[in-house]
Amino acid sequence: MSFIHSIKFRFTLWYLTILGVLLVALSFGVYFYLSNSLYRNLDDSLNLRAEQIQTVPDVFASIREGEFEEELGEIVTLYFYSGDQLMAISRRDVSMAMNTRLIEQAIEGESSFATTRASDGQELRLLIVPFSSQGPGFMPGGPGGGMAGLSRPSLSDAALVIGRPTSEIDDALHGLVNTLLIAVPLTMLVAGAGGIFLARRALKPVDHIAQTAHEIEEKDLTRRIPVNTKDELG
Repeated sequence: MSFIHSIKFRFTLWYLTILGVLLVALSFGVYFYLSNSLYRNLDDSLNLRAEQIQTVPDVFASIREGEFEEELGEIVTLYFYSGDQLMAISRRDVSMAMNTRLIEQAIEGESSFATTRASDGQELRLLIVPFSSQGPGFMPGGPGGGMAGLSRPSLSDAALVIGRPTSEIDDALHGLVNTLLIAVPLTMLVAGAGGIFLARRALKPVDHIAQTAHEIEEKDLTRRIPVNTKDELG
C-alpha cells in the first residue's frame, strides 16, 4: 500500500489542513490588529497636531511659510471660501486629491479622517477639522508676520487639513506580510514532518497487527496476535 493511501497520510493531511486554517486566520488577525493599531496611533498624533496648530498665534502666516511642515513630512493646508470659490493656503508644492464634501463638513463643524494620494505618489492620512478665524490661530503678532505684502484673508470659518505619509505604516505591514509568508509555510513544513513522525509512532501497533493478521491468514490460523499496549488496541 502506498503512503498516500495510508491512514498516516490522511491523519497528517487533516492535521495540516486544520493547522493551516488556524495559521491563516491568526495571520489575518495579527495583520488587521497591527494595521488598526498603527492607524489609530497616527490618527491620535494628527489630533494632537491639530490642537497644537490651532493655538499658534497668526497661524495663517505660519502655514504660508511652512513652519509646520518640516516635521515628519507633514502637509498642512487651510481651506476657506472666498465668495463662492474654495481657496487653499499651503506652503508645500505637493498637491493632494481632496474631497470637497469633507472640507464643507469641516467648515460646518464636523471633523473626519481620510486617506488620499499626493501628487508625488505617496499615500497620506488626513485629518480635516473645523478652524475658526475667531480663535487664537488668527491673533496678530505671531511668527511670520511679514507675508510679502499678502494680507490675511477675512474668514468666517475654515477647514484645517493635516496630512502625514503612511509610508512607515506601509513598511511595517509589508514587513509583517513577508515574515508571515515565510513563517507560515515553514511552520506547516515542520508540522507536517512532525505529524508524519507522530502518526507512524502512534499507528505502529496497528501496522504490527495488520502484518501479523496477514501472516496468520497465510500460515497458521491458530496463532494469536500479541498486543502489548494498554490503550484501545489492548
